[in-house]
Amino acid sequence: AADMKFREIITSDTEWSTELSFAVHHVQKQAQRYIRKVNARWLGLHPAFQMHDDVVRAQMAFEPFSSVLMSDCSRFGCPWRFCGRLKIVKHQTLLWEPFERHPKLYLVHSGTVGIYNKVPSPDKQESWDSPLALYQQGSFLNIEMLAHRRTRTAAVALEDGELICWSQEQWHRMSNERPMMAKAILQAGMRQSMQDFELAAVMPHVGFTPRQLNNMMQQLRTALGLAANGFYVALQPNEDVTCLPMPEPLRQDLTVAFRTYCESSEKRIRPENVSKALMFAGIFGAHLSLGEKPGFSEAEFLAIGQEACMARLSVEQVTALEELFERFDEDGSGFLQLDEQRTAIIHMTSNPDIDYDEVDGIAVGWAKSCELDKVGSPLVDRCTFLAIMSRFIK
Repeated sequence: AADMKFREIITSDTEWSTELSFAVHHVQKQAQRYIRKVNARWLGLHPAFQMHDDVVRAQMAFEPFSSVLMSDCSRFGCPWRFCGRLKIVKHQTLLWEPFERHPKLYLVHSGTVGIYNKVPSPDKQESWDSPLALYQQGSFLNIEMLAHRRTRTAAVALEDGELICWSQEQWHRMSNERPMMAKAILQAGMRQSMQDFELAAVMPHVGFTPRQLNNMMQQLRTALGLAANGFYVALQPNEDVTCLPMPEPLRQDLTVAFRTYCESSEKRIRPENVSKALMFAGIFGAHLSLGEKPGFSEAEFLAIGQEACMARLSVEQVTALEELFERFDEDGSGFLQLDEQRTAIIHMTSNPDIDYDEVDGIAVGWAKSCELDKVGSPLVDRCTFLAIMSRFIK
């Protein structure tokens, strides 16, 4: 202990113990304290950092899908239509026991769930062993359900919270009606299983970057490229602008969101529920100026959603995009194929590492209104290209 004090690893006798579980808990608290300290420094550097942190926290408080449904095509269809919610209570909620064929898949929204080799005794909480693993917001539980396998451990709530859950019937319906959504959830579950395996095998994470952070870095590079080409120049109050139509799947999600949050008697949505309804439809970080109105009709709410998810384009920006379209419409057909659209966006953003899934995921929103080529891929015309780019820029 004296040596650890000398090296400032601990500062008092209350910070050390001969028990491993105490040491692990202490290190975790120190790490969390250090993370909060560094985060506070970052947020103080620029108001934009604080704004982004507020958006992330609002999304995390509303739903756990931020690192799962990361493209428009996986989000379309409103995931809340296919899942349920389960409240969990600290030391009381037992999700499953070992060797049980448990019928539900879970995604942690809030709280903490511990995994144990056997079911801990609820009457002797002080004698519980340390959990094999802890799962918090954004983590999947009982991925074995997707393979119809039995559980190998027990799962117990260690903090009050809420889980999102899918029954086998709900999963089957989502797979049939929204296959891209089910695919994204399955891929996220597989990534978590691989990370759990690597941690259990003590495998080194050489050059490992969390997927969410990697996506943010890609988006920043893309945004810098768009800014360099004048797509984030502030529009003047009386400037002529072009407002492009939102994709039909997003319009449908906004309609479902409105009907979920509106006052049934008045068929209007209150101002305090507008932000929640937008998040229900998958639109986050919208900067709203709602004025003094007591409520909004469905048409008015859809107009708010349009403003929140589609970028207005100036005359100069529309001209630049039309020139880009013509440049990559090599055969002069008036259409861009999927690979030509990708190449055009790479050229415009100067980011060769842009995520094709993100580009394709946005474009799929207009797929039903597009003509198809010989292999069934959508052909994007000039107007549709402008609409896709408006969504991409936003």
